[in-house]
Amino acid sequence: TVTDAISVSKVNVYNAGSLIGSATINPDHTWTLTTALADGNYNQLSVTATDIAGTKASASTSQYVLVDTTAPTVNSQSESNPGLTQSTTEIITVNASDANGVQSVAIYNDVTHQPVGDAVLSNGVWTYTASGLADGTYKYYAVVTDKAGNQTTTADLTTVTVDTTRPTVISQSESVSGPTQLTTD
Repeated sequence: TVTDAISVSKVNVYNAGSLIGSATINPDHTWTLTTALADGNYNQLSVTATDIAGTKASASTSQYVLVDTTAPTVNSQSESNPGLTQSTTEIITVNASDANGVQSVAIYNDVTHQPVGDAVLSNGVWTYTASGLADGTYKYYAVVTDKAGNQTTTADLTTVTVDTTRPTVISQSESVSGPTQLTTD
């Protein structure tokens, strides 16, 4: 809010002494600045109000704004049992980075596009364990979210086919039966 006995004619907003923009002064003595900000840390914000006589007043704040429009980077991803497997457990590992930090990694079912769970961060790597998988086909991908809410969707991981069913022997036959001198079947 800005007030003056005469009238405030201008409000300028600065970061570390550099002009960010000139604000619009509203009839209720509030001011609004709408401007596109480049990625970065705006931690030395100050305002200078000028009345129509040219008198200036300044104020600053310890609040800061961090602008981050860059999505996180997926450095690598892997799974423990790609392809055909007897294992009913699949471990998905995602290595991702972001200048301001990765907030979460969610694992999704590629067929339904529904989340199946959240990976856990340990030693710089995000890991999700899908256990108790029934026989069938599974395909996953991850959505990596940084602290500003920017997201990166990974490529699909290799299809995993769980097959724990033993083969069934339907019949057993021999090509040679009874006494013989034949040495091969």
